[in-house]
Amino acid sequence: MHTPFRRDVVKELAAACRKQGIEFGAYYSTCDWYNTNWPATSPQGMVMRKTSDMAAYEKYLQGQISELITNYGPLLTIWNDVPKHNGVDYGQRGADTIKLVRRLQPDILINNRTGDGGDYQTPEQKIGTFNLDRPWESCMTVSAHNAWAWGGANDGVKSVNACLKMLILGAGGDGNILLNVGPRPDGVIDPAQANLLKQVGAWLETNGESIYGTRGGPWKPTELIASTRTGDVVYVHILNAAGDTVELPALPCKINCASLLGGGEIKTEAAEGKFILHLPEHLGPLPAVIKLDLAGSAMTIPAIALPAIKSARSRPQNPPVVSEARVRQLQNLHWGMFVCWSFSTFSGREWTPGVTNLDLFAAKDCDTDQWVKAAKDAGMGYVLFLAKHHDGFCLWDTQTTDRKVTKTPLGRDVLAELKNSCDKYGIKLALYFSEGEWAWPGGVPGQGWQSGRIGKNPEMKKAQLKELLTRYGPIEYLWFDYAVGDGGLSHAETAQWVKQFQPDCFVGFNAGSQAGADLRLGEEGHPAPLSDKAGAGFNSQHMSDANDHRLAEFTYPILPKHQGGANWFYSLPEHDNLCLPAEKIYTDYLGAVKYGNIFSLDVGPDYNGRLRAIDVKTLHQVGELIRSRTSGAANENPTRRDVSASKHRTEHSTFF
Repeated sequence: MHTPFRRDVVKELAAACRKQGIEFGAYYSTCDWYNTNWPATSPQGMVMRKTSDMAAYEKYLQGQISELITNYGPLLTIWNDVPKHNGVDYGQRGADTIKLVRRLQPDILINNRTGDGGDYQTPEQKIGTFNLDRPWESCMTVSAHNAWAWGGANDGVKSVNACLKMLILGAGGDGNILLNVGPRPDGVIDPAQANLLKQVGAWLETNGESIYGTRGGPWKPTELIASTRTGDVVYVHILNAAGDTVELPALPCKINCASLLGGGEIKTEAAEGKFILHLPEHLGPLPAVIKLDLAGSAMTIPAIALPAIKSARSRPQNPPVVSEARVRQLQNLHWGMFVCWSFSTFSGREWTPGVTNLDLFAAKDCDTDQWVKAAKDAGMGYVLFLAKHHDGFCLWDTQTTDRKVTKTPLGRDVLAELKNSCDKYGIKLALYFSEGEWAWPGGVPGQGWQSGRIGKNPEMKKAQLKELLTRYGPIEYLWFDYAVGDGGLSHAETAQWVKQFQPDCFVGFNAGSQAGADLRLGEEGHPAPLSDKAGAGFNSQHMSDANDHRLAEFTYPILPKHQGGANWFYSLPEHDNLCLPAEKIYTDYLGAVKYGNIFSLDVGPDYNGRLRAIDVKTLHQVGELIRSRTSGAANENPTRRDVSASKHRTEHSTFF
């Protein structure tokens, strides 16, 4: 109340928790480097005061804790911290503090950091061990760098899978997880952290019964599985699908049935003291939860240790499979805007190797609102943005290299601005990413993967993808460009890496191995059934019947065939009036809807970061056609002649 903010934050937060039906607890540091009666002072309690008064400090501490309980309670817990530091020990005084707290609120929980006793243990930045006798709660951070307070715009967050694993291993060990977030200086939880919490919440909507109100066991948790139980039900959480089956020690009671939370039966088998779960081919995104209905109580079964989990036969380490519901979500976006804006915008060439001066990217402004508003007006559902091309120039504020847009005269994180614009207009975001770079070891400027001379830097590739997947919210899909190789990380490994951070993010590779790809990409492609690989256009040579694609995308530029300048990027000023007709684009839109494809129409912002007037006009016309005709035209099947007439594989130079 004595700062410029002048508001009682604890009072407001306590009221907000009551409003939302959430329990409220208070953290309170037992040590206080500012109070002159505490023996240690700053920095970090490493300097000892010449005089101090622990009796006076105890009175001060108990007075503040009393205020927290009486003014803002009832509280779920008092979470004290740092009772001992640098030789200073609050020690037995903690017992008196606990007595005070119990007197003020008998049912309150007190952690073990008051200096004496307490109700539960508090492992920090690690998951507690299985313990049915002593309650525990691990305190963990969402920050990618384990920061407790907000770590800044480049801090990043842990993956959804990592946070779900914390939650599940905590419940499976009969403990709780206290997940830390750090609001920004403006008092708002950073969007990356908020989005992470929403994704954890989405998983709990389907699987929450396996967490809330359960106890750990009977099988003790491992890296592969964790189990929880309540009543006559046991839940088995599959954390890593290392095989087609999971073998567990048999339970001392009959299992009536097994089912997958979210739908689907699970086949089981009993053999020689073992209980075997047969995992379905499409288990869905991990962690998955299998519910076991028992013929007796699950709560009386003694804990069972799992020294090793065996698989009946090897299962390839494939990334999680997206659900049918998720496939439909992406299909229902129908079409989107592919935005290409980079060095090639200013060079007038599709590929721009050998750039050493970032000032080639001479933009003084960009208007992402204009891009997204035009997409919205066209009835598009997403924007596909070129995050990095083969030249290694990053259109976001990466920490992996200085070869980035924030080091140019523009000096702005274009991707962050685009994300804000997408949120503003209710448009989804997808990203194009060149897997390799000419400047990486082994690469040759201007050479493609066919030459065999490709640059490799798998750790940087992983670091850049982690930034994109943890700092810019949900990504609908990643359009991986193999034109200059895979960067030293195979496609199977790339897909697995992506799914660690966003299990529902689709992955597509425009060339090379399709291992791990669930989206079929179609450079210069056209509307077609998923079974017709010719719809992939330029990429059709890389598609086979064995691919596990779940749906198909196709893309081509809004620019028709012309001489000079680029096609996928902004071309040249003399081509500012060249554009495909709205009717032709609309026909392909109808084809995409018919076959369940997604259609990414490429546009290239100009030197000033704005779409050409003719692009905006044409997109508006397509939007008007969709709005005025879709109700009737969607029931008409575009003829094969209509669809094939939309092919442009011979009209454009190869982007990739």
